[in-house]
Amino acid sequence: MRYRLSLRENVQASDTSSQDDPKKALDRAGLALDAKTFPQGMETVLSREIEGVDISGGQWQRVAVARGLYRGHDIIVLDEPTSAIDPLEKAQVYRKFAAVARNVAAEIVIHRMGSARIADRIVAMDGGQIVQQGTQEELLAQNGRYASMVEAQSDWRRRKRTPERGSFALQQISRIAQLVHGI
Repeated sequence: MRYRLSLRENVQASDTSSQDDPKKALDRAGLALDAKTFPQGMETVLSREIEGVDISGGQWQRVAVARGLYRGHDIIVLDEPTSAIDPLEKAQVYRKFAAVARNVAAEIVIHRMGSARIADRIVAMDGGQIVQQGTQEELLAQNGRYASMVEAQSDWRRRKRTPERGSFALQQISRIAQLVHGI
């Protein structure tokens, strides 16, 4: 969620009664508070329409993760936490997430199958039902639904790089949506 509030208020929105320092949550989420991007520091408004700044999609994701980390939990659920972050940053985000989630139950919802490698346990679903569980190696060896999703996404990525196969890439996107959503 993108709130047109200060950076401080964006983080504190998850627990307005807490007196914890929101900078700690931002540090844990990997958002650097550089003076160029955040000229008023924590009081920088995150909206150009309100005389503030416009931040990147990846920075917004880090703000959202910080918002989640600001409030103490026994369970952490992240939905596509790296979708707006470039590939070089993903590994860093997942390392930070693993450190933060060390003593709590953590769930990451992903649609990019390569991100599943970091999981201790993967749960593959089809039509709202659990169809497979295990490590990535176990699920690939079973050659079931999970393996077919990985293969479909891998095919799509290979074909996407070849301009003359654009219609095939669109068909693969549709097929991936069918596999992921069970339609």
